[in-house]
Amino acid sequence: MRVRLPIQGVEAIYVNAYQNVYAPAMIRIGIGRGMEKALSERVGVLSNFLLNNKEYTALDYGESRLEPGLESILNNVELEGIVAKSMLLNEVINSESFTLRRQIIEIPDLLEQLIVYKV
Repeated sequence: MRVRLPIQGVEAIYVNAYQNVYAPAMIRIGIGRGMEKALSERVGVLSNFLLNNKEYTALDYGESRLEPGLESILNNVELEGIVAKSMLLNEVINSESFTLRRQIIEIPDLLEQLIVYKV
């Protein structure tokens, strides 16, 4: 069985969407700083999000006069579409992550089978 590692492709899709769609829209609407601040604060507390969260230090963006709220985001047609697309992309990334995890867990069994087969 060949182990496939597709995560890099999924990460590239996310980075492309973030750089070319999400960030420009948030900046254009005027909530870029507030969204970056919220993300920075949350990433540090999501221990399973980072490979080594002990190395992460959240940036201090200070308070923004344009703090994003769920209602204001969902009342904006452009941002509502971005939220929907983000939810879909998140599901795809989670699915790929679970598949990768399962494949990694299978590696020791595959190695053991190879060793037993060769002996």
